[in-house]
Parts: sequence; structure tokens; C-alpha cells
Amino acid sequence: MRKREIDRKLDEIIDFSGVERYIDTPVKRYSSGMYVRLAFAVAAHLESEILIVDEVLAVGDAEFQKKCLGKMGEVSKGEGRTVLFVSHNMAAVKSLCEKGLLLSEGRVQIFNSSDEVVKNYLLGDSGNSNFRVFNYKNPELILQSITIKNKHKSINDSIFRDEAIQFSFVCDNIIGLENTYFNLKIKDELGNYIITTTSDYNQLIVKKGISTYHMEIPEGFFNEGLFYLDIMIIQKHNEGYKYLFNEKDVLSLNILPEKRELGFSMGKELGSIRYNFIWSQ
Repeated sequence: MRKREIDRKLDEIIDFSGVERYIDTPVKRYSSGMYVRLAFAVAAHLESEILIVDEVLAVGDAEFQKKCLGKMGEVSKGEGRTVLFVSHNMAAVKSLCEKGLLLSEGRVQIFNSSDEVVKNYLLGDSGNSNFRVFNYKNPELILQSITIKNKHKSINDSIFRDEAIQFSFVCDNIIGLENTYFNLKIKDELGNYIITTTSDYNQLIVKKGISTYHMEIPEGFFNEGLFYLDIMIIQKHNEGYKYLFNEKDVLSLNILPEKRELGFSMGKELGSIRYNFIWSQ
């Protein structure tokens, strides 16, 4: 920036950063969050052709993150400049970017629409939810495998929403750890958690030895769309909790619309969950 540009934009930059109270404090005394806030504010007000933003949303409160997203949208769509946005925030990537680039160990894996890239990033190498044997080893307990059934048949990741889904977990509680239970978190394709459930609600604990445990999701619970499961096995003890197994995005579920009669509305309803709650008068 030239000095004339700095003078013209200084107040705007300071106001955007939200650190006006500390603007006369030496930068070396700033916290990492304050430093990044000010750095992003300066970068966002540069009139460069390409703006490179790397994980800026990892700092700052919700208001500042929202302000960053708005500014990047303004730069890319309002001013027609290019924004290269690096992030693990899938909601932000899909919101801001038309195209996506997935890297693995420095190599390009996929270059496609942001929707397609996000889907492949979340699915990983598996491509579907047919679960493989875990490499995750614990000398006290091993989760050996997971299968998904729908109407008594093993399935891939595509499921009709009007059919119940059953998960089966094969677990080896080698030394007989007590007060041990399953915890599942389900999230949508943007990574937003929509529901958490645990076998502790039903007083089901993991017994000693190899056993199979089941959990069923009723028909019509999900809306159409892609969903992901984080799976944990937790032991409760006097000092708190111990994670024996803790993996994110272990399974994916692609929920398809139920089969509809000709002439029935084919539009997707809003939201992630579309359960048939009981109404009465």
C-alpha cells in the first residue's frame, strides 16, 4: 500500500479489525487472535487481483468470522477479484467457493465444483459407508467392525428415507472395562452436528469379550441428503471420562427420497431431520 492509500483506508481497516482500543499498543504485545484480525483487515482492503486467505476463520469470535466471510464474498462477487480460500470449514468453503481443490500430501487429488470436492473430502478414500476393519488398536478394547443394514440387507451408502437403518458394532472388550458405552454424533454434509446419541441412555454398556451391539434409526427420520457419523467408545470413571475409541467421519449415509406417486411434490423439504412426530388435539 502507498502512504496515500493507507491514510485513506486506515480508519476503515481499524474499524474492521475490531482492535481500535489497542491500536497504539505495540504489535508484539498483541495476542495471536488480535494479530490475525489486524492482518486480515489489512489484506482485505488491499486492491490486489488475488487474495489468499489461509484458515483465518480459526480465530476470532462468531461476529468477526461472519464479517470475514462477508468481506471475502464482497471481494470475489462484488468486485470480481479472485479469492484463494484455504480452510477445513466445509460450510464456509461451500458458501464462498464455486470451485474447489483437494490436496493430499501436497498433491492435487480433485479439482471440481466445491460441492463435489467437499463430498470427496468428507468421504475420504472409502467412497461409501461399507465399513472396513479398523486399524485403530487399543490394548484394552477394540472396535472390530461396523455394518449397516436396511430391511435385513447389508447396504452401501445410499438409503431410502422411508426405511429404518440398523447399525451393528462388533466390539472386543478385552479386559472387561466397566461403565463403557457408545456415543454417536451425526452431522450434515457441511459438518454441522444435528444430533448426538449414546447407548448410556438405554443402560447398554460394553460387556467383556467379543459382542455385537445394535442401534436403529427409525424410518423417515432423516431428510434427503448426505450425513456423516463420528463414533466414540467412552468409559466413565471417578476422575471423569476416558476415550477408548474416537474417530470422525467413520460412516457416511446418503439418504434418498422415498418412492413417491406421480404428481406428488418432488421438492426437498427444509432442514436435515424430517421425522413424523405425533400430533394430537
